[in-house]
Amino acid sequence: NFHVMYVGSGRTAGTVKTTIQNMDNCRVSEGRIAQISNESAVVKTDILKIKDGNLFLEKDAVKTAVLSRDLMPQVKENDRVALHWGFVCMKLSDEQSHNLNSFTEKTIRIINDNHALIEDL
Repeated sequence: NFHVMYVGSGRTAGTVKTTIQNMDNCRVSEGRIAQISNESAVVKTDILKIKDGNLFLEKDAVKTAVLSRDLMPQVKENDRVALHWGFVCMKLSDEQSHNLNSFTEKTIRIINDNHALIEDL
């Protein structure tokens, strides 16, 4: 997630506008499935936000994500999953979830402490 928050999603190729919403969609985030319906899942997760020039994670948000039952038939309600660009992309173990959250928080701290946030957000 360092490259998403420090460099900016799409900034190197210029294909995706660098906005806080696109950065949140591009970063790999962790959440817990609250509900599954056909090919979608309601996921309780954290959302990347910006206030006073600092990044932070807004806790306990809810997103609806695409869930391919063909690719991930084992995923069920209450499972921890990774999200990327609106898709459930991986079931996470407790350790993987912890590591993803820990490194994301560390990246946010480093960027905020060094005032390294992308200036045009």
